[in-house]
Formats: sequence, structure tokens, C-alpha cells
Amino acid sequence: MEWHSAFDLLHQEVDMRRTSRWLASAALGMAVVLGSAGQANADGPSISDPGVPDVRIEAPEPGGCKAWDPTLGGDAATNRQLNENVPCGWFPSIAKLANGDLYVAYSYGPSHSNYSKIAARRSSDGGHTWSARQIIVDDPAIPDEKEPSLTALRDGRLLMTYYDYSPGRPNKHRRQVYLRSSSDNGVTWSAATTLDSLVWDFPTSQTASDGELVELDDGTLLLPVYTMRALDGSIGKWGVHVLRSNDGGLTWNRSDERVVMWDGPTGTIDYSEPALADLGGGHVLLLARTAGNPAGTMRQSESFDHGATWSAPVDVPGLYGHAPHFLKLRDGSFFLTYGDVSGAFASSRPVVGRFFDPRRGWAATQGKMIYKTPRTSQQAWVYFPSSDMSYPGSVELDDGTVFTVYYDRLEGIIGGTYTRPAENRLDLWGMYQAGRATVQTDMTVTSPSRPSLQPYGPIDGSIDYWHSAAADGPAPPVRQWTLTLADPVPIGQVGVVLKPGYAESATVEAGGRTVATYTMRRTDALDWTPAGGTLAGQVRVSITDSSRNGDALLTEVALRTWPTTFSRAS
Repeated sequence: MEWHSAFDLLHQEVDMRRTSRWLASAALGMAVVLGSAGQANADGPSISDPGVPDVRIEAPEPGGCKAWDPTLGGDAATNRQLNENVPCGWFPSIAKLANGDLYVAYSYGPSHSNYSKIAARRSSDGGHTWSARQIIVDDPAIPDEKEPSLTALRDGRLLMTYYDYSPGRPNKHRRQVYLRSSSDNGVTWSAATTLDSLVWDFPTSQTASDGELVELDDGTLLLPVYTMRALDGSIGKWGVHVLRSNDGGLTWNRSDERVVMWDGPTGTIDYSEPALADLGGGHVLLLARTAGNPAGTMRQSESFDHGATWSAPVDVPGLYGHAPHFLKLRDGSFFLTYGDVSGAFASSRPVVGRFFDPRRGWAATQGKMIYKTPRTSQQAWVYFPSSDMSYPGSVELDDGTVFTVYYDRLEGIIGGTYTRPAENRLDLWGMYQAGRATVQTDMTVTSPSRPSLQPYGPIDGSIDYWHSAAADGPAPPVRQWTLTLADPVPIGQVGVVLKPGYAESATVEAGGRTVATYTMRRTDALDWTPAGGTLAGQVRVSITDSSRNGDALLTEVALRTWPTTFSRAS
């Protein structure tokens, strides 16, 4: 689709996404002409050096993509035409594969509105270096295939959804969503399966996708899509549907499709670019971009029955953005990234990250900028498309670092930035002293010469050998130490030091669920284990075997709850 086709009355093309981008960019260009850089409100928190990516996965190259030149041409349309004549990377999605590789798929073409293929690169060193570009989707019969979304399933398969744009398609479904799968970590891909939708009952309907499918705890796959019932907008605006597969993605039945967000046949609000978060136990959150919304924010809906029914969409105060993406970390917390359009961080559409705690809601955390385009507008520039960027996605690396990818057409890059969630360790010693935590144990040995050898020793903040709880003999029998909190908290990680310098066997439970097992293991420093966000009022350590190394001993227990912020990884 031509960039200006949303304004072409002859074609009557209604494309909310492209229209809003064009208007945002044109408004910014007008601000430049009037002499305003539009940065007065850009004072929100950010990581260090947000204008510098850690990695450039795609970058300007001879004969290929070039950084945008805002001085070309005499008007916005000519400037865009003169710049969008080389292939560049757009709309990346990233997945961590079963073999440990990182895999990025993205649109590759001269414009995010036309003539894209889907390309991919992989990294075997945590994102520091990347393979050569590989074209993985290029159907010569389809002029535009775009916006892939990747999901790595628990069985090791990699699924990819994307959509196309084919204005000459006879059945008038100009946009359709497709699914492909890979069983060899993205080396080869299956043929495309076209995903049916309820809106296909309308002869000029469209479906598109921009969010990963999620695999629920019961194996159900949910895929968020956005749809329009009539090309000319006569049957309402864009709406969000959720498709369901109960057999690992082999079939997707219309009877299982749900209309989650739609403003009705005469409504004024568009919903698009939905993202799903599996909160566990059948609780699913959907967050979507809006246009025509009086509040200007994204909206969310919730399901508490694995996506069978959904609540009415509501505004999320303070969350102004495009293309949200959720990452569930191993500790059970949720990291949201999106392209921010509030103006609170930068005048463009910077990448912003924010943690989400479903128990405390959005008000418990604050957004922080991860990346902004490094170039700022100049008086002489006719057109400055600084909002043509973002669409982020993230993965968690083995060491707990989060790697976020995004595109920036002004720079001609797909970039990546490493961040690290802030450690949110509970002050167990302070809680104990304040009466908000208690200890029960049969490890009660004390000694006048070792005053820190106490039942509460494991929470005094020291990993010194004698700051411990000790039994009067070996295990077996099993020796138990239990910490009870006055108020349950979501436990993201549990750290323990058993018996420094010696091996012991033990189990660690949080909220009645075993989160760690040690078999004659030596721990001289805190050994942290993800606990998945278990809401727990009690943590128990059972020393099951110390017989080869003397009396049973427990030196330290530490708890981390979910993070609320993050910083750039060093």
C-alpha cells in the first residue's frame, strides 16, 4: 500500500495504523517548520545513554539500507519517496530457541507499507554477533509479507505468524494472517497455513497480526489478531479478536474465536496491535493500541477462563503507546515494552519498558525509556519521521539479562539493548525485628561463644558460617527451618546458603511448592532459584542429608519479590 493511500479517496482505503503514523509524522514535521523541537516534556526516566544501542542487528550498508535523509525533496511525500527506495529492516520479533540461540525475524523491504519480505538472523552468543541475513518468506505472488511474530513452544517448536497485503486479491481480503512452524530451530520452515476468521463472512474484511501467540499452562495456544469487517469502514472500525488452537497450532476453529475489543458497527474507536500476557491459572491479559479513544491510552481486557470469555476493554491510565509486547521472566514477573507516544520521554516514539504486577496493577510501577533515536530535528529539515521506530520485543537470557530489539528507520537499523531487572530483595531481618516474620525450626543449637548461631541466623544478612541455624546432629532425620511472613508476597527468587565449605542435600519450598532441590551440593554463596512469582506466606528449607559432613546447618535464606524497575546492563 502506498504511504498516502489512506488519504486517497479514489481507493477508499482505511488503514488506521498507517494513517495515524502519517499524521503523527506530519504534525512533527510542521512543528519543525514552526521552530519547535517538541522536547519540552521529554523528561521521563531512562536508562543510561538511551540513544546508543548495544547491538545493531541490521545497519546501513553499501547497496542496501541508508540512514534517512530529511533534506531530500521539497515536501513530505517526495522526501519519503526519495528515501524509501532501498531495503531496510522493520518490525522485529525475537525468540530464544530450544538450542539456546536467539532468533530475530523482521520485515525487510523499502517501506513498512509496501513490498516487504520476511528475513531472519540468529545469534549463538547472546545477541552480541549475528549471522548473515536469510530471507525466510518471499512469495512472488504476494507483494507484501510483513510483521512476523515468533513464539518458542515448550516442545521445542518455533511458531511464526505474520500477515500480508495484497490489494489485487480477488476475494477482497487484502490482509490475511498466516502461520508457519519450524522443528529445527528456524533452519527450515513449514508451508504457510492461512488462519480463518469470523470476519471472513464479510466479503471485504481484513485480518492482521502484530503480537506473539501465547502457550497457556493447559497447552492452549491463543493468538491475538486485529480485524476490519469492511474495507471502506462501513461496518465499524478495527477490532481485536483472539484465535484459539487446542492441538498445538494444527487447527484453529472459528467456534473458538472470541471478539475481545470492537466498538460496534457505528463506533469510533479503533483497536489494533494487541499483545497477550499469560498470568497463570487461566488468567490472561490483553493490551491493545487504540485510535479515536478520548483518553488516548491503550486499553486492556482480561480473561479468567483460559480465554473463553473476556471483560469489556478499559483504559490503562498513563499508558500511551503502540505495539505492546509482554515478556514473562523466569521469576514470574512481566516486562512490557512498547513505542511510547506520550511525549513524556522523547518527542519521537521511543522504546519504553515497564514491569507489570497483576496483583498491584499498573500504578505499582513506572515506565523507563530504553531507546530513542539519537538524531533531533533541525530547522532546515522538511520532513523528520522520528516516529517511524520502535515495535519492540524482548527475551530473557540465561543470566537474567533482558535483551530488547526494535527498529529505527531514521538511523536505518534494527537495534538491541541489554537491561537488567533491579534486585528487589526483601529485608527479612528488618521484617523479623518488626514482628512481620517469624521462624520455626528444630535447628535450635546455640553457643555463648558463637552468639550469631541462632534459629534466626539464616535471615540476619550474613553468609558467615557461624551466622546460621544448626541442628544437634546430622540429617537424616530431616531437619526443617520455616519462615512465615505476616503478609504473603509474590516470590520471584529464593536464595540459600546451606553449609559453607561442605555439601548437603536439601529441598526448598515456597508457598507449599518445591522450587529447588539440592543433592549433596556445596553452596558457599547465595544460590538463587526462580520461584515463578508464587504468592507465598511461608518458605521452608528441609535439610535431608548432611551425614557425611557432620551436623545439619542452614546459613542463609534470602527472598526476592518481583522487580519494579531496571537499568542498563553493564
